[in-house]
Amino acid sequence: MARRVAVCTAVYPAGSDFFDDYLRGLRKAIERFRGEVVVLFMCDGVDVGDVQNRAVGLGAALHAVRASGNGVAAVRREMLCAAANLPIDAVVCFDMDDIPLEEGLNLHWVSLERSEVSFGDMSLIDDDGTECGESFFSGVDVPEKFETAAELLNRNFMGFTNTAISRNVVLSSAEAIPDDVVAADWWFFNDVMNAGSVAQRTDGRVVSYRTHGSNTLGGKNPQGIDALKRVCKIMRRHYERLAPGTSVDAAVARIAFLQQRLVEDPEWVLALYQTCQQKDVWFGSVSRLAQASYDAP
Repeated sequence: MARRVAVCTAVYPAGSDFFDDYLRGLRKAIERFRGEVVVLFMCDGVDVGDVQNRAVGLGAALHAVRASGNGVAAVRREMLCAAANLPIDAVVCFDMDDIPLEEGLNLHWVSLERSEVSFGDMSLIDDDGTECGESFFSGVDVPEKFETAAELLNRNFMGFTNTAISRNVVLSSAEAIPDDVVAADWWFFNDVMNAGSVAQRTDGRVVSYRTHGSNTLGGKNPQGIDALKRVCKIMRRHYERLAPGTSVDAAVARIAFLQQRLVEDPEWVLALYQTCQQKDVWFGSVSRLAQASYDAP
């Protein structure tokens, strides 16, 4: 069977300085991939012609499209839907400020032969592209395979930079992404898994993830009261937009309680946070803090 994938990313002004690194990495991944590749750039506030010129010689069919929506969620929804409507078998996501690794596409394809969703570990790099000496998953309990959204209730390890999705499961969840969620990837993959998909971890790292200041979350736990308030707001909106149920309702209650404590006694929250911090994936440390504050006498 022919291997046909659409690699997609949103292209936005804040990532412009990193785009050439992205293109170099993607070019190598395309050269190594044993199949056909289409690349979709959803241009959000950048010139389509400039994006096309920078991507000359990429080695794949190129679609650069001007985003019609406004906001992170709307643009990602439009990106996924446009990619899924191409004549392909799978959609692969690499974010423009990260660097796809040479075997990234092949690793995703192998996982998709056993599942509907593929997710991979990421090397961590700084602004300059220097490796930080560890991976995103290192020291964290991330499953090899899972079949329910329960794995994503209190944390997220599946972003629009380290994942691939079979085309036949993309559209229904992508079209439903709410406009007002910030963590559109977290919401999307919760919805995909709730629909009965199987997710398989790749056998190696698929991308180098850049932990710079413009990233919404980065690769480290949030620090300080303002950062915690910001992440709590993102998480609460995420939970409120998921389908209601016992687990989701309980998560909303815990985050709402933590938000209240952050206002009433921020120093108490910071002291408690020190006792429950450990290396984790996105939102994991704040979920533990929310549970600890909810359970505290």
